[in-house]
Amino acid sequence: MKKIVLSLIVTASVFTGVHNASAHDLSSGGSESKGWKYVGSHWSSKSTKYFEATTDTWETRFKNGASKFRSESGSKFSISKVSAEKTDNFIENYSSSSATWVARRTVYSVSKDHPSRWRIQFNSAKSANSWTTVAAHEIGHVFGLADLYEDKNNKKLMYGYDNGSRSMQTSDKTGFNYIY
Repeated sequence: MKKIVLSLIVTASVFTGVHNASAHDLSSGGSESKGWKYVGSHWSSKSTKYFEATTDTWETRFKNGASKFRSESGSKFSISKVSAEKTDNFIENYSSSSATWVARRTVYSVSKDHPSRWRIQFNSAKSANSWTTVAAHEIGHVFGLADLYEDKNNKKLMYGYDNGSRSMQTSDKTGFNYIY
């Protein structure tokens, strides 16, 4: 009897399209020539929450970047602030003049390509052409895209150098569509 019930549940799941969409491993995807690359992990949904762990300055810069990211993605993604007890994701100030980066994203406890939490650090010892664009770029990493370095990609959001003039292009959106 247990086998029959289990068979019915499996059959119903197949025909109704019920499956666990969050349990998957994506193969590496994209390339510099395609204008997008998969970073190797991505947030499990198109929505995430954070709490700000350092200063109002960095939170404002992050919020501006989140707004840019949301707008340029056609509101496909959402990022909202919650109290610290409800998320492990956070924004923080870091200061190192010897570091080569202005901002970075770190993920923790990745399982099936999904991290359990993320952190974005802004290096206050460095200057940026556009902190809004830098923040939107780092959010792009949270949602799964890698840096691009070829000059032909210099207008794309995921271009790895801060030139102040990057925005989400069709190829960036193609990458997000691959992931989600």
